[in-house]
Amino acid sequence: MKALVVGPDYFNYTSSVTWALGELGYQVIEQTYKNFMEDCNYIEKKLCKIGFKSLEQRYYQEWNQNLISLYYQYRPDICIVLNGNNISLQTLKLFKENNTKLVLWLIDSIMRMPENEEKLKFYDKVVSFEHRDEQYLYEKYRMKCSYLPVGFDPRIYYPDDKIIKDIDISFVGSPVAKRIEILQHVATYAQQNNRKLAVFGNFWDEKYFWKKNRFAKKNSPLQLYVHNANIPPQEVAQIYRRSKICLNIHIPEHEGVNPRTFEIMGTKSFELVDKKPKMSELVNVGNDIIEYGDINNLINKIEYYLNNDKLRECIAKNAYMTASKTYTINEMIRKIICDIGNKKR
Repeated sequence: MKALVVGPDYFNYTSSVTWALGELGYQVIEQTYKNFMEDCNYIEKKLCKIGFKSLEQRYYQEWNQNLISLYYQYRPDICIVLNGNNISLQTLKLFKENNTKLVLWLIDSIMRMPENEEKLKFYDKVVSFEHRDEQYLYEKYRMKCSYLPVGFDPRIYYPDDKIIKDIDISFVGSPVAKRIEILQHVATYAQQNNRKLAVFGNFWDEKYFWKKNRFAKKNSPLQLYVHNANIPPQEVAQIYRRSKICLNIHIPEHEGVNPRTFEIMGTKSFELVDKKPKMSELVNVGNDIIEYGDINNLINKIEYYLNNDKLRECIAKNAYMTASKTYTINEMIRKIICDIGNKKR
């Protein structure tokens, strides 16, 4: 069986799916995509912003032409598309006409990608990490969508008991307003209690020196603990392994449980996470991970678990056992293809 994986060049998700399919016995190739505004040069970006949309259109047309050429060379039996932002209606139609089974795996909510809704009719199966997509797609299109969390890649997120936990509290993620507000309180706690806090993410644009100063003025003492960089998954995993407490703060737009939840668990690290509706259905809250409520509850739990090493380590061990049995990317892919990947040529 041959498989093609199409997905974003972002945080290793596409290559993780490719690897998992290979582990299940598929011959696999992949094609990644980027957003035009992230991949273009400075002049192209400025031209696009003032209305020269033909540059962007040509960029996506060329990408689809390359994908079609790859398709004809390889002739896959199944194609798994992650989010599907760049893939065109014409490309999907061609795949469908050539009897390739099409699966859409939404690792972001379809409600945040309305431009992709017209493409849904071409897919044989749709799964989403956002459980609200199930009801949304059924009510709007009478379309079946299955809930499935993203899981974690065990090649990247794995335990290493030899690593010294020299970070008290860590956070890795993009700096949305909700996260910054919470991290400000955590930073104040860390400063007042001499705790080592490490925060990673692209919090300001290094090209403009004044943006760092502006962030520092608005966000003291948080700025003392920020490592202003988007670090690759391998480094993220290492930060988790070094941390006594890994803080997981979801963005407000999502109700689904994010991949970070299982990635932290996969490293056998202690996770403190904000409450989510599906969480208790996926893991044993209180045994595998710990949820927090408001800011005071969060700070109190940070202090409590930093002072209870054995309990913290026991919960982290439970988390790893649950994640490694149930939430590897291999298991997620197995569920996706269980009723669709049996077509032979």
